[in-house]
Order: sequence, then C-alpha cells, then structure tokens
Amino acid sequence: MKKALSVMFLIGALGTTNVMCFAASNSKTYDTTFSFSGCIAGKYRDYITGDITVTTVSKQKTWGTLYDDTFDVKLYQYGKMMDTYVGQYHAKCVGTTTNGWTNIPGGSYRIELDKNKRDGQLLEGTMKIVNKYIGS
Repeated sequence: MKKALSVMFLIGALGTTNVMCFAASNSKTYDTTFSFSGCIAGKYRDYITGDITVTTVSKQKTWGTLYDDTFDVKLYQYGKMMDTYVGQYHAKCVGTTTNGWTNIPGGSYRIELDKNKRDGQLLEGTMKIVNKYIGS
C-alpha cells in the first residue's frame, strides 16, 4: 500500500519546490530542485534504516568560469546538541551524478550541497533522494 503526501522542501535561500513523498514499506523517494552559488542545507527528513542514494542533475546557470568542476553532497544526522557528519561525495557541477551511503541507521537527516571554491557562479538542477530499507 502506498501513500502520497505533499510537503515543502527548502534547500537554501535561493529556491523552494514542492516535493512528492511516496512512503512504502521498503522505500521513500524525494524529488526536488536546487539553486545555489555557495553552500545550502536541506531540511531534516526521517529516513528508514537502509541505503540513501542521491542523484543530482546539475547545470551552470550564470556566465563565467567555474573554479572547480564538482561540488560536495554531504549527509548529516540530526543531534540534540550538534549534528553528526556522516559523509560526503563529489557531484558534477555540470552533468549527472549518482552516489550515496549504505547501512544508515533510521533517523532524521539533512543533505547539504557545498561548492568549496566560491566563484560566484550559480548552479541549478534537480535532486532525487531514494531511501531503501535493507532489513531482514
């Protein structure tokens, strides 16, 4: 049985979008857009124990030179006093990248996008987050 609900996802001061969440017994999927030139953080989401896979499709929105051809996709787990850094991977500034994390315990997490080299160039694109249950 699948349920669908509409929620808002804010990923930085530059852009918001509607997100459709499909909750099933073994997976959750979130689709959103992003637009940023430095570092932005998404909202906290509840994930089930399992794998989190993120696919970004990015493009450069402004004219100019990118100082780097990748940006970081970082995962943080919610903490009462301080968030816990889980890990990161590099995504293409222009193109499609799929990567993620395995065997993540259930809990509340947020994803952060970070261009380490501040070149003032705006990136925009789409992001698909899939959280798949890997229990017995």
